[in-house]
Amino acid sequence: MDRSAASPAPSAPPIPRVVGLRYAPDAGLPQVILKGTGPLAEELLQRRPGRRTPPVVHDATLLQALYRLPIDCAIGPELFHAVAVILAHVLSVDAAAARPPFDATGEAHG
Repeated sequence: MDRSAASPAPSAPPIPRVVGLRYAPDAGLPQVILKGTGPLAEELLQRRPGRRTPPVVHDATLLQALYRLPIDCAIGPELFHAVAVILAHVLSVDAAAARPPFDATGEAHG
């Protein structure tokens, strides 16, 4: 049998994974507070409350680095920049969600 003509086996779909971070400026560095994979990851994402929760950020490289850390572990210096970018995005989304869509004069905020 000529194996060079055989088609490659189909790849399995990626297994979902999640990592949750907690950050309080007065408490020090961001910490990993939850991790889940497979059905647990899917359940964690589905159980998120309404729109007042932090957004889900999809970054496979950062996920892989954070997933290696133990629960309740602070991030290391090699992750400072990447996590700072994520936190800036989350804080921006939170600030936009907290701002009323119209001011007292009826002008729309954009």
